[in-house]
Amino acid sequence: MRSDRTKTLEQGGLLLIDKPSGLTSHDIVFKARNALNNKKIGHTGTLDPLASGLLVLCVGKATKLIKYLTALTKTYQAQAVLGIGTDTDDIMGNTVATADPLWISDSEITNKLAGFVGKSQQLPPSYSAVKVKGKKLYEYARQNLPLPELSPREIEIYAIEGVTTQRDEQKHLVFVNFTCKVSKGTYIRALARDLGKALETCGTLTALRRTKVGGLDVADAISLIDLEQGNFAFQDPLKTLEMPSIILGHEHIKAVLNGTPLPKTLFSFPTETIIFDEQKQPIAIYRYDEEKDKMRMSVKLV
Repeated sequence: MRSDRTKTLEQGGLLLIDKPSGLTSHDIVFKARNALNNKKIGHTGTLDPLASGLLVLCVGKATKLIKYLTALTKTYQAQAVLGIGTDTDDIMGNTVATADPLWISDSEITNKLAGFVGKSQQLPPSYSAVKVKGKKLYEYARQNLPLPELSPREIEIYAIEGVTTQRDEQKHLVFVNFTCKVSKGTYIRALARDLGKALETCGTLTALRRTKVGGLDVADAISLIDLEQGNFAFQDPLKTLEMPSIILGHEHIKAVLNGTPLPKTLFSFPTETIIFDEQKQPIAIYRYDEEKDKMRMSVKLV
């Protein structure tokens, strides 16, 4: 007979990992696959090697929900430096520009940062996981291939708070610390670069820590040592999703299990909704099909 622990590992859920700086997100996934002896593991948003903090892993059946979890907001503690520009837009890259930023006042730095709050078009860093013509941008760079023309992408910065500065008079640098809450696809490296440009100098990212993904907090994350020693518990991914839910009776559940579209009148809103049966077991996520004017299967959860 299988133990409850074995069943839990097979069914999976969310694992919150506090990623140390210096490792890639793929490094963490690889370690988790070995620790759990489970290849069905993926993450919900890349953290660069420089960055530390919350990396959300989906294990087992929870991998079906990656597309929803990836869309959650992200919160970061960041430090940028004004006076240095790099080819990667972070301090791990090669310096490509320098300028003296000491003439810029603290209030101007704060005001320029505040100007980034809201929706905007952001140009991704040249070294990033953004795909162009089927190849990630960092693959072009590593293979010394000409970089393709990049297009800005719409992002949203919901808040930038706690701005402080530190001035290094000897090295002619200004360090800027801040906390920001952003949408999926926002590069804080690019924000550091663009802050430098907005202040008519240059800028790059020196430190980054992700503290939240949606309602998930790094305070609840485990270390790699905890992972390797088995000191962890899965979290329910459905509690993290910011979407409505409904309970349906036996006949409707039979239709759901067959993938049958349902009338939108059964739902409070024509939006992605989690469907539970009368035993409160999750069955599926349905989405609105505008063309058919019905709700249809998006993800089957059983």
